[in-house]
Amino acid sequence: MDAVSVLTPFFVSPNDSQLYDHYRAVAESTSLPILLYTNPARTNVKISPQLLARLAEIKNIVGIKDSSGDLELTAEYIRVAPQDFSVVMGRDTLIFGALMYGAQGAIAATGNVAPRLVVRIYECFKRGPGRREKRARSACASASRFFVALSGRHQGSA
Repeated sequence: MDAVSVLTPFFVSPNDSQLYDHYRAVAESTSLPILLYTNPARTNVKISPQLLARLAEIKNIVGIKDSSGDLELTAEYIRVAPQDFSVVMGRDTLIFGALMYGAQGAIAATGNVAPRLVVRIYECFKRGPGRREKRARSACASASRFFVALSGRHQGSA
């Protein structure tokens, strides 16, 4: 195992102090790099930017996968995170926007079934926005909606 991704707790509603203690305990129990994972649509718990800034100070907490669907929150994570901390997008339809704000990448559910499509979005980002990027984003959004419809749940990345 190279790293662990730790989703926010669910079935409870911890405050920021309790979330900090939770993640600190997880970090202290391993030497592996830890990727925080926030998906409020699934857990009803959100990591605040202030909490993220504190958690980023813990040595082996190295990044966050943001599946909130809130690009303003993603931008705030990027703003408060240290330079060596990775913010990655977990909402497939927001990959390009998150990259534009400074995210380091994405962990996209659609990439499991249509990896070339997700790669195309990244390549379009590297070249700069244009018609190809818009088509790639549109195709990814369509694929994402299809998979969400199949699962019968709100879109978020697994």
